[in-house]
Amino acid sequence: MLVIGNLARWKARGRSLPRLDGFHYMAFAELTSARLADISPDVILSALVGDDFDAVEMAMVLQAIGFRGRYRVIARGLPNPQVVRAEISRAAPEVDFNILSLP
Repeated sequence: MLVIGNLARWKARGRSLPRLDGFHYMAFAELTSARLADISPDVILSALVGDDFDAVEMAMVLQAIGFRGRYRVIARGLPNPQVVRAEISRAAPEVDFNILSLP
């Protein structure tokens, strides 16, 4: 699993990144086809909206670099998740996308 986010901000706020087998972390700006090939994740996880990207941008990059795994976002209290799914599907139809909704 690859988790994408603002690692510098997470660390500045005192959050540590858990060291778990099979988990990798990187900033959105670091995401390249070469880095993705090195990690070869089955799942990429991010927030719906990050500090320097959103799910639409992420899905478009993933499609452009040929990612064939699953892309999942975490979102809290979305009133209409179907709208987000439809937008991602239009922007990056080849990406396996879904939302993990938090209460």
